[in-house]
Parts: sequence; C-alpha cells; structure tokens
Amino acid sequence: MNKKKLPLVAATLASLVAPTVSAYQEGDMIVRGGAAFITSKEKTFSLGTIASKIEKPSGSIQLEAAFTYMLSDRYGFELSTSTPYKHNWNVDYNEQFSGKAATIKVMPVNLVVQAYLLDESNPLQPYVGFGINYTHYNVETEKSTESKLNAKDTWGGVAQFGADYMLSDSLMLNAAATYRQSETDLKANDDNQGVLVKSNGVSLSAWSFRIGLAYKFN
Repeated sequence: MNKKKLPLVAATLASLVAPTVSAYQEGDMIVRGGAAFITSKEKTFSLGTIASKIEKPSGSIQLEAAFTYMLSDRYGFELSTSTPYKHNWNVDYNEQFSGKAATIKVMPVNLVVQAYLLDESNPLQPYVGFGINYTHYNVETEKSTESKLNAKDTWGGVAQFGADYMLSDSLMLNAAATYRQSETDLKANDDNQGVLVKSNGVSLSAWSFRIGLAYKFN
C-alpha cells in the first residue's frame, strides 16, 4: 500500500469506530429511563405517647423516567418521576400494640434546571441540576391498628448529577444520582384518648441512583 494513503485510511477507520457526537441544541427533547435504587435513613420519632419508626424503603428498585426540554445548547428543564416505593411504619403503643401499623407509599415528582458541562466534541456529557420536588404520600393503615395514620404531601428541594454517553447522535447510555429533600408531618388519630397527635418535620429525604438509556429527539 502507498505510504501516502496510510494516514487517510487510519482517519477513515477512526471515524467509523468513534461515536457520532452532536451538541444539544435549543428545542431538543431527551427522554431518559431506567432502573433506580432508592434509599433513605431509618427515622424514629414520637406521636404523643406512640413510639414510631419509619423503616428504610422496601422494594427499593423502581422504574424511573425523565423528560428534558433543552432551552439552549447548555441548559434545559427536566421533569422526572418514579414508580411508588414503600416504607413500613412501625409503632409501639403502651404495650397494647407493637409492630407494623401502616405502609407509606411515596411518589415523587421533580422539576430541575440542568446545566451541561462539556462541549459538543465530547461523547461524555455530564450535567448537574437543581430544582424542586412535590412528594405525594399515601398511607395504608393496617386493619389491626386502632389509630388512623396519615402523612402530609410536601414540597422540597432537589439536587442532581448525571451523565450521558453518546452511542449515536440520538441514543445514549445514562446514569444519574438525585437527592430529594422531603420533610412531612405525620399524624395519628388516637381513638383511646380521643385526640389527634402529630409529629412535624419528619425527614423522609431520599437518594435515587439510576442507570439506563436516553434518547434524543431533534
């Protein structure tokens, strides 16, 4: 082979192997989805004379989906949610009842502003995001529990770090970590005493770690 042609052949092969990278542009829409591991700390508190404990999430692998609309080549809005995850709510009430009193189903919705950190020449596109979340709590009280237990829906902050790796101009690998702040008011109607007992500002903040795919529409 002519030695003068070797650089041309090498450049052609490199272009075939390297992923095609295209910058995000204003108006692009990105759909992300995957499996998310959700975790939070165990919480112990009191509702009047009722000793209570919120356990770590059970069934903590959930499906998570996110939709991003790019405002420019570097900034976008993302709306995300996941399938509901669960906490067990245990109580110890004056030796009359001890054990699981309710299941708390948690469904968060997050809205963040994202900033993309690298230029268009890099197939790895890391991003950070900050915003707000609305968390809906659905409490299912056990039939054996005398008290009716409730949790208040909350607003809180969200911080996010993620990255896309471009497999093609449209298809990407995605990974993201999200911290969601949530402090809810928990309450119980104590039928024995005929009063409402309440604990304010119980933190059920959680981390979500997602891995999956993303697809860009432009």
